[in-house]
Amino acid sequence: MKKIQTLLLTALLLLASACEKFTEPEAFAPAFTLDDATNITRLTATLSGRITSNGGDILEYGFTYGEYENLANATDISFSGTPAGTVETTLSNLDPNTTYYYQLYAGSGVTRVTSEVKSFKTNASDAPSLAGIKELDKNEQSITVSCQLTDDGGYDVIMMGVAYRRSDSQKYSMTILDEPTTEEYTLTVEGLEAGVTYLVCGFAISRGGIGYGAETNITTEDSEAPVVNSTEVTSYSGSWAMVSANQLSQGFSAVVERGFCYSTTSTLPTMSDGFVLAEGTANGVFTAMLSELQPATTYYIRSFARNGTKIGYGNVIEVTTKQITAPTLTNVEVTDVTINSFRLTATVGCGNGLIQEMGVCWSTTNTTPDKDSDSHQQAHYHSEHPTDEMALDVSVASLTHNTTYYVRPYAINEAGITYGDVQTVTTPIDPVPGEGDNESPETEI
Repeated sequence: MKKIQTLLLTALLLLASACEKFTEPEAFAPAFTLDDATNITRLTATLSGRITSNGGDILEYGFTYGEYENLANATDISFSGTPAGTVETTLSNLDPNTTYYYQLYAGSGVTRVTSEVKSFKTNASDAPSLAGIKELDKNEQSITVSCQLTDDGGYDVIMMGVAYRRSDSQKYSMTILDEPTTEEYTLTVEGLEAGVTYLVCGFAISRGGIGYGAETNITTEDSEAPVVNSTEVTSYSGSWAMVSANQLSQGFSAVVERGFCYSTTSTLPTMSDGFVLAEGTANGVFTAMLSELQPATTYYIRSFARNGTKIGYGNVIEVTTKQITAPTLTNVEVTDVTINSFRLTATVGCGNGLIQEMGVCWSTTNTTPDKDSDSHQQAHYHSEHPTDEMALDVSVASLTHNTTYYVRPYAINEAGITYGDVQTVTTPIDPVPGEGDNESPETEI
């Protein structure tokens, strides 16, 4: 019995000791100030507020938001540590025309306390929005501008471009982009009048309506400079392009030169970028060939005409040159063989380049003659304009009769040299004996 009493006394002493060490925990009761949502758009909104610790350590805090007032299936935007000053976050990828509920929260690691619940509604889908116009270039009858879509309004954009009108008119005209884009786009408005002010803006059309950007005043150049337009590429290949344009007027003085400027980097080339001159100075259509171009390269080209005081530029066009391959030689044929000559013809494919040389080479010993080590003769040819194919026609003379020759044509362009199939030609015996004959003398019987 005495042993039991001792054990009870010991237990009571331990309990008393534990009670002396126990301290009531500090209450976790942060205070919240939740602001109204700001910067509300169709897809975004900004939430802000402040959290004050009124006891206990805040280890985690943030916002909770969702589409239900009780915040079921809500999303947390969390921050760690102790909040200092205003707590702010921007929500994105929201749905248009939708009500969202939100609140602040703070956690101690054990307990989570929340603020009141507030709500906001995102904007409804609407017409597209666009930035203001940037003027890039202008002349007497055209302006080049850039613009960019800033918001599609919640619908796919089906058409966009540039709208413009004279400052003294309410009637708009439009220049339309080939395909809608979210990137900055550039367009040239043509067919304008010299010295006239136009109001220009970007536009975009969707199911939500038609949206316009801010209008910009742009005045075309006066008619002091020559007026040229209708720049176009009539044909092109890997290293050349044939271009044409129309000179409409000379301006205040006679035109002294005209042609085409071009660049691989500037989308609005000027004479300082590089140019080629065209013949003539009178009003009307003029043409020129751009040569020594790089294959598989995009060029920006526009016409120009210069008078005594100013340069007038036409519209810009774009062309990508073709890839150049070595020439081809087909339909090789040897005809008109005499005791000392023959004629070779063939069809030369230019390989998207310019034929720099073509002809025929021959040998009596080398079964695959080449122009560098064997006899060869260059063909004389003239082409007013570059073409995809050319006709090779060359006659070779001063040969030896009764001799076998190995003959083959060749052609050279920017990609290199190509040889055609080898032809074997044997010149006939000279019916008139003489010195240097290759045949044995005939024996009379």
